[in-house]
Amino acid sequence: MKERSAIEFAVVLIDTTEGQPINDYSMAVARGWGIGPKDTTKGGGLLLLVAVKDKQWRIEVSRSLEQDLPNDVVLELGRLMHEPLRQQKYSEGIKKCVDATIARLAEQRGFVMDKVKVETKRRP
Repeated sequence: MKERSAIEFAVVLIDTTEGQPINDYSMAVARGWGIGPKDTTKGGGLLLLVAVKDKQWRIEVSRSLEQDLPNDVVLELGRLMHEPLRQQKYSEGIKKCVDATIARLAEQRGFVMDKVKVETKRRP
């Protein structure tokens, strides 16, 4: 997606935020990893964070993507994960949300996705 649209989309699955509010935790991850291009007039950045034991999720959207992914749309996309996550089918739930988010952005931004490049990073 980054090559076609200049949008970076990171997915993080953790056990717990250890009591930290998920919005604070996800913002710290997004900022720490530098998700999204430096030039904010191009593309944008997204972070989907799922905290398994906390039974919480959060989607952080960079300002440059807020018009394409307003809060009500983000909530709708996140709801696609509810049932699979409840059933502990994490990859299924995350895939539903990611696929729907990419489809929404492709429609809004006018790009076509053939393949998604997946890079795996593990926390030390």
